[in-house]
Amino acid sequence: MDITVERVTHTNLEIFCSILLEAVQWLNDEDKAMWTIEDVSKGHILKQYALEEMYIGFVQGTPAATIVLQEIDRFFWPNESKGDSLFLHKLCVRRQFSGQGLASCMIDFAKNEARKQNKAFLRLDCAADRPALCAFYEANGFKKVREQRVFDRFDTAFYEYSL
Repeated sequence: MDITVERVTHTNLEIFCSILLEAVQWLNDEDKAMWTIEDVSKGHILKQYALEEMYIGFVQGTPAATIVLQEIDRFFWPNESKGDSLFLHKLCVRRQFSGQGLASCMIDFAKNEARKQNKAFLRLDCAADRPALCAFYEANGFKKVREQRVFDRFDTAFYEYSL
């Protein structure tokens, strides 16, 4: 699949959030809730991430996917020092593009960004109780490094990809 990935700006932040909102609505419809509508609101997203960490993937000019790449993740990876990793968050694909390999293309983009920045790892966390999601990351070369319960509530799988 031929994609173009661009950094989010104030001009297209609403588009970024709309892709996330579509994912929230679909996951809720599938009884697989992950984030709330508030979690993907413009205000909340700007509190969590800097614009330069957010990206939109376009397919033939149509906004189709999102990804966030951070240099540090003190929340889920507090023991990892800044500099050796990029941390992947908010990987989403619009429903009209699902099943076409776009999520893997976005991961490839993230791997390339990490390589350009001379990182040793691309890391992520996800819900451990979602076997299809875990299998997807493993199929993209990620290795599970641990599982742990976060906030005494969320079983979380931690993955890394060695670059």
